[in-house]
Amino acid sequence: MRWVFHMGFPKTATTSIQAVLPELSGVFFAGKEQGFVHGQQGELILRRWLPNLTRWNTPVHLLAEWRREIENMATAAGAATVAVSEEDLTNFPAAMPPLEICLNIVNLFGPDVSFVFVVRNHWDLLRSTYKERVKNGMPYDFRHFCVDLISTRHYGMLHKWNYARLFSSMAQSGVDFHVFLFERFISDQSCRDRFFSVMGATEPPQEIPHENPTAGDQALEWLRTQNLAMLGGVFALAPVPSEFLKMHERDRAQLEWLAHYLEVSDGTFSAWSVEMREKIKQHWVLNQDPKSAATGIDWSLPPKLTEELMQIFDASCFGLDAFVGEPAAPYGYAQPPS
Repeated sequence: MRWVFHMGFPKTATTSIQAVLPELSGVFFAGKEQGFVHGQQGELILRRWLPNLTRWNTPVHLLAEWRREIENMATAAGAATVAVSEEDLTNFPAAMPPLEICLNIVNLFGPDVSFVFVVRNHWDLLRSTYKERVKNGMPYDFRHFCVDLISTRHYGMLHKWNYARLFSSMAQSGVDFHVFLFERFISDQSCRDRFFSVMGATEPPQEIPHENPTAGDQALEWLRTQNLAMLGGVFALAPVPSEFLKMHERDRAQLEWLAHYLEVSDGTFSAWSVEMREKIKQHWVLNQDPKSAATGIDWSLPPKLTEELMQIFDASCFGLDAFVGEPAAPYGYAQPPS
């Protein structure tokens, strides 16, 4: 039985791919849910298991049992390939980078496994990730988001998007892997045909759904102001015993950032003090209905920050053409948006 793992980078149509895989002939989709439970169709679920194998030390005999059960279900379904598609395989904490996960899978499943990646222009990926975070409640504007992203605390995410390091290391290890450009995948049927053929489908889908459409820039900017107002309200009104502050350094950092962002800090009081919290609270009393900018999200970045991101992305895309099999430059890889 052939195994193929789709390592879903963030915002590269992973959810849409997962939506069509169960419908394709020739491939058995090991589904996507929490924990080790059987899905509604009887498939054995792998979610949040593979990314944590080295930390959980899963017994080999249990892995053999799970693998045998999956392969029996695949055989019963008439499939020759078991496909795993999971975004957590590339989007987990920095302690478990994608390369380590891939090599761990090879050690557990044998050298005959295959890996499939869809990569995306880093600038588009950055913007799309920002929009997703705003939808999920993040109050940062794009500039603060980028600064936070390249800080020491979050640098692991950009490190995981380093295509050059990942693919060159996999090539040196002799692992079978295939790389597709997201821009081609969503616009070119022949590219999608090749992708699903690698995934084991005997008849690729003629179209894939857009599972998570995103609102326009102006609507998202309005939502961000609401996120910011909610953050200010939560931190301004919640109690702050000293024990809480000692245990929740992240909340302290958010309060410091909030006070700086709102420009209500004059350095007299610490951001987590009662006095500063009263200032934050007063700010929201005076600004209960923050309005969206008429132009929507402000995508502009300071030149120094743009240059730093360009250096990171340029290094991440070095030699990418050799792994994709076609030029990435026409799609603006490593180049700032116009």
